[in-house]
Amino acid sequence: MVVILLKKKQLFYLRSRQIENEYLVSICDSHLLGETLCEGDVELYVNERFFSGELVTVEKCLVEMAKATNLNIIGKAIVEAAIKERMINEHSVMWIDCQKNGRVAHAMLIR
Repeated sequence: MVVILLKKKQLFYLRSRQIENEYLVSICDSHLLGETLCEGDVELYVNERFFSGELVTVEKCLVEMAKATNLNIIGKAIVEAAIKERMINEHSVMWIDCQKNGRVAHAMLIR
């Protein structure tokens, strides 16, 4: 958390892995790691084993997202960056209204 405050830049957890011909990339806004997002019957756990990896800037995320054959992103900041760069369509975003974290975006892409 101190790193984020010192750099005054949004950071993200990025985990990437190559599995045969697939390049899987998982990214979340850093403050969401380990959180359980709930809305009604929908519950989504931002699992450390799935998302925890490098703590990186949006620029690094965009490079990895461009290479991904399977992309899973959670968080308003990273989803908005993907929409801005036209990597995902805004209509394919699922929004979860959480009491603790506010409105959180989630998107997946398979190429």
